[in-house]
Amino acid sequence: MRNIWCKLSVPIKQYNLHSHAEWEIVCQLNGEVLTYIDDKTITLKQGDILLIPPHAKHKGVSKTEFRDLSLRTDGMEFSKLCVFHYTRGDIITLIYMIHRLMTEKQGDYTTVADSLAESVIKMIKYEIGVATDSPAIELIKKDIFENYGDPNYCITESIAKTGFDKDYFRRCFKDATGKTPTQYLTELRINRAKQLLSDNKIFSVSSIAESCGFADSLYFSTCFKKHVGMSPLNYRKKHL
Repeated sequence: MRNIWCKLSVPIKQYNLHSHAEWEIVCQLNGEVLTYIDDKTITLKQGDILLIPPHAKHKGVSKTEFRDLSLRTDGMEFSKLCVFHYTRGDIITLIYMIHRLMTEKQGDYTTVADSLAESVIKMIKYEIGVATDSPAIELIKKDIFENYGDPNYCITESIAKTGFDKDYFRRCFKDATGKTPTQYLTELRINRAKQLLSDNKIFSVSSIAESCGFADSLYFSTCFKKHVGMSPLNYRKKHL
């Protein structure tokens, strides 16, 4: 199951410089805002949808108040920073539904939100002219989301079920996502660990490592430092 963050802003005039580990979809609901993303400047108007790459530092400033609706989720990939104008409204309607589900948290809300998020991703790819992933790649991505917390999960066995040659599938997967299946799995695990380290000071590093699919806490610390640039403990101290 993917992790989902969805936010509906109150009327604001600006938001401070920040970044996220995931792609972010920002829907401009009203007003006009000057958005700074790394070295680029984009003016967002009502009806615009902006795709912000992972780790891109961004902030927004407006002369008048504005509102936006944003969605972030694991496993969402687009080719590059992009903004497009969207008038039909169904993408925004789906994100509104996700926001409501994640706010009310009733019933099996995570499963429904996950399905809606996948629909949003496919609709945006269609709008910007990006081909959606093949069924086999979608199957492996879904399998990774459902099993990344299992230290015994074997991605090679999962690929074998598709019927494709392992090396051929690995090349196809990397062409579609920019990562090999193993890199994709590791990044998902690390991002989940970052969230747990930032949000919760009760769980130990070893228990977080295990819940994110790392059987060995020492290997987890080594892997985490390689990807993030600091140890899990230092990351927790910095972000709590």
